Amino acid sequence: YDGKMGYKEAAEESSTANNIWAYLKQTDGQNRSSRFNTTMYSKIKFMEGLSWDFNFNYGRRFDEYNSHTVPLARYTFSNGEIASTATTPDQMTTIWKSYAEETYTLENILRYDKSFKGGHDLNVMVGYNEYFYKQYEHKQQKKGLIDPSISVPDAATEMQTSTGTAKDEALRSVFGRLNYNFKERYLFEANMRYDGTSRISSENRWGVFPSFSAGWRITEEEFMKNLNLSWLTNAKIRGSWGQLGNQNIGLYPYQAMIAGVEDYPFNKSDLTIGYHQTAYANRDIKWESTAVTNIGVDLMLLNRLNFTFEWYNKITDDILRSSQVSNLLGLSAPTVNNGKVQN
Repeated sequence: YDGKMGYKEAAEESSTANNIWAYLKQTDGQNRSSRFNTTMYSKIKFMEGLSWDFNFNYGRRFDEYNSHTVPLARYTFSNGEIASTATTPDQMTTIWKSYAEETYTLENILRYDKSFKGGHDLNVMVGYNEYFYKQYEHKQQKKGLIDPSISVPDAATEMQTSTGTAKDEALRSVFGRLNYNFKERYLFEANMRYDGTSRISSENRWGVFPSFSAGWRITEEEFMKNLNLSWLTNAKIRGSWGQLGNQNIGLYPYQAMIAGVEDYPFNKSDLTIGYHQTAYANRDIKWESTAVTNIGVDLMLLNRLNFTFEWYNKITDDILRSSQVSNLLGLSAPTVNNGKVQN
């Protein structure tokens, strides 16, 4: 009322629940957020059948937060007296925080498509992909403002907290594919990936993951056409085998991570900030791999009825998981390659 904030009138009233506006006005500050995202791409055709695709994406996010105490007195309106005095400068706090993310993806793909005389079709693709992500965060809280109207950290006298974290990750891949078919009768495809991840130590960082597939459309054979099986529209036998890699674990499981410990005693009396290792490190971890074998038969009858018969075998090996250790050791369990699943 009249620019003043009220306080409770009766002793049994809550000092905060009856004036939300005053509660909100006790702090002030500003939050700002900015985003930037851009993509560049090009497609260049060198000659008939040969082309190059280039893609690059870059993104950045930056957030700034700050809040500080506002000196605010509250009054008992029944008598006009101050019931809750404004916070004094030596008790006022200011908080500044920044958060940022940065990421980019780079991709180059070279393609060659060619049809040759006699019914031969060839498709070749080779590529390179790179991904990078970085994040950091800083926070500072200080107490004791020398002037209530100035809230920057240098205007406060007592440091309360000062923290900061940063992390990043990266993935690089070289990949290729060869696709061949002869008169849509004999089909063959081969793929290969060579992946490197920052989540695994340099000794085992890279993994090779190939795959192959082949198909035979029996109905395209001359001897089948001579049988005059008009009810059999399509018949194909196919088979494939391939491997995939998995690196979805923590960012630094192969390194000995540390964390701060407040009030660590030295000489049984002096207290200071110390550091301790949080988990066992394991530099021997490697890519988890999944191999899938598949054999199938596809049939189409009377140009409308489709039948598919499948057999597959999936084996996941070197499964990435947390090991089991006793709590008495005082550290978190390391990440290990342990386990094999077949389905």
